[in-house]
Amino acid sequence: MYNKSKLNKKYIIYLDQNKWSDIMKTLDNPMYMNGSYKAVVQKIIEKSKSLEWIFPASYTHFTETITWENRSNGYKLGNTMDAISNRYTMPHFYIVLKDEIARVAQGKDKIITYITQGDPFAFTGSKLSLTFEDSNGNKLPELEKEFQEFFDRLNIYGTTVNSGYFDRNEIERTNKDIYISMEGEKDWYLGLPQKDRTQQYKVKSFNDLYTAMELDVLSNDIITCDEKLLCIIEQIKSFDIYISLKTYLYQNKDGRIDINDNKDIYFFSVAIPYCDIVIAEKKWTNVIKSLNLDKKYNVIVEKDLNCLMRL
Repeated sequence: MYNKSKLNKKYIIYLDQNKWSDIMKTLDNPMYMNGSYKAVVQKIIEKSKSLEWIFPASYTHFTETITWENRSNGYKLGNTMDAISNRYTMPHFYIVLKDEIARVAQGKDKIITYITQGDPFAFTGSKLSLTFEDSNGNKLPELEKEFQEFFDRLNIYGTTVNSGYFDRNEIERTNKDIYISMEGEKDWYLGLPQKDRTQQYKVKSFNDLYTAMELDVLSNDIITCDEKLLCIIEQIKSFDIYISLKTYLYQNKDGRIDINDNKDIYFFSVAIPYCDIVIAEKKWTNVIKSLNLDKKYNVIVEKDLNCLMRL
C-alpha cells in the first residue's frame, strides 16, 4: 500500500501521454490489451470523480492531442483528459522554476504542490483567468480576447474541435529545433573537462535559465560565485530534476536523444517533486530510479497503470 499526499489526503498522480492513451483506448474498447486495463480504468473514473485521485494534465499535452493527424483519436483523448483531470493542471517547468528561485532567494516557505484546479487552458471553453502583457507590463486585451474566443469554440465532448489555432507543422518544427539544440548542448557538455563537467554544466544551465526568465532576485555576489550559487541550486527541486535527467542523457556519448526527451524532462521536473505517483514509460522510470530521484522526493514511480490497483 502507498502513503497518501499531505495535501488534503489525496493522491496526485502524473500520467505521461502514453498512459492517458491507454485509458482512452480502454474506454473505447474494454478489451484493449486483452482487457488488462479494464479494472484500473474503472477505478480511475470512480476515484477521479470523487476527487480522491487527482490527475493533472498540461497545456502541452492538450495542444499536441488536438493536433494529432488522427483527429478522431485526438478528440477522444482530449475528452478523456478533460473528464478525468477535472481541470486540475500542472504548470510549465519555467513557471515553477521561477517561483522556486524567488522563494529560495527571499527566504519564503516552499509550497507543497503547484498542481492547481481551474487552469485557463482547460479543455472545454472555460473562462480565461489570466491577463496577457507585453515585456513592458502593458495589457494586451486583444490577445486575451483572441484566446478566449478560441476556447469558447472548443467542444472536445463532440467532434467539432477547431484545432486550426494550433499548427501541427509549427509544433513539429519547434520540437525539431529543440532536439537539434539538445544535440549541440550534449556535444558542448562532453567537451568539458571530465573532472568538473557536471558542476560546470549545472552552473551554466542555471545561469542561462535565470537570464532567460529575466529574474533579478539573487545578489551579484551569489550569481558570480559558483560555490554560493550551487548552494542555492541545491534547494530548487524542479531544477535538480531537470539537470539530473539532462546530465544522464548527455553523459552517454553513444546514447541517442529522442525528439520528445526535452518535453518529458520538463514534465518530470514538476511531477517528481510535486506529485505522489508518476506513471511513465519504462525508459524514464528506469532512469529516475537509477538516479534515486524517487527516493529523494518520496514519489512512487511506476510504468504500468495497474500499479494504481494497489492504492
